[in-house]
Amino acid sequence: MAPHSGPHSPLIEAPLVLVSQISRSGGSLLAQLFDSHPQLYPHPWELRIAWSEHWDWPALDLEAGAGEWFDSLHDSKWEKIAAEGFAKAGRNPHAKEQRHPFTFSVAEHRARFAELVERHPVSRQRDVLDCYFTSFFAGWGEWSPTGREIAITAFIPKMATRADSVDRFARDYPDGRLITILRDPRSWYASSRIVHYKKASKLPDAIAEWLAWARRFDELLSLPPVPTMGLLFEDLVLEPETAMRNVAEFIGIEFDERLLEPSYAGRRVLPNSSFAIPRYGISSEVVRDREISKAAQRLIEEEAMPLYEQLATRVRDGSPARR
Repeated sequence: MAPHSGPHSPLIEAPLVLVSQISRSGGSLLAQLFDSHPQLYPHPWELRIAWSEHWDWPALDLEAGAGEWFDSLHDSKWEKIAAEGFAKAGRNPHAKEQRHPFTFSVAEHRARFAELVERHPVSRQRDVLDCYFTSFFAGWGEWSPTGREIAITAFIPKMATRADSVDRFARDYPDGRLITILRDPRSWYASSRIVHYKKASKLPDAIAEWLAWARRFDELLSLPPVPTMGLLFEDLVLEPETAMRNVAEFIGIEFDERLLEPSYAGRRVLPNSSFAIPRYGISSEVVRDREISKAAQRLIEEEAMPLYEQLATRVRDGSPARR
């Protein structure tokens, strides 16, 4: 048993730094950049608590017991990852070949969670979540604490698109942070069409999704229910040190060179990308407008680029932390 995994591990009561936006916008990359920072508890996968077909923030019944809470928060994907190894590849065939060990027992996770709930009074949903995260990190064999951790980091795709979910997150973590990413609609479509919009006839739907997110992004920066940072995907990829220094300042952690290297449990990982990228590190290739027809590019530039340029100017000219 790892030294941090005993039944009397200190309860993790740290704030949560949540990354959320529409898919194919850089959330996985940012989560992987957090992985090795000594002041963070980095959740290694998408945080699928209370997950169904929607990426919602949970609304637990506080009258229920530990078993029901655990079932609500548990992600069945952990069994698969423990059996097959950790990989987060997207459509990148090179990353799919790369598997890392993920030592984890769901039975032990459940037992530790129940022990923590029994020992610590539960009067609010945050108390349940503290027990859940404590038991998760205690049981993840590849992770070891530094003793310097001050925040948990996690990525939930799409949750930020739902105001009610963000409001629930803010109630649970008034000390938390939200980082939300906007990607140039041309490179976003080039990536998203491979997964979600394969038919050319789906281009209007893709533009509608991006526009809806851009308006929501603007709303989150204008009236954030929790301290919120807007980040441009292109800045993260093309100017990573500047971007990650701003992110570190927003979170309240020291800048560290490890924030510039995507990793899992300290092991370098290949990009989680829609494209075949064989090289480690942050790849600038992902911002190219790959495989977009001239007609698609014209339509995107006409309907979506004016709003993108407006929001990009706002993010770059403003404070990195918007409250």
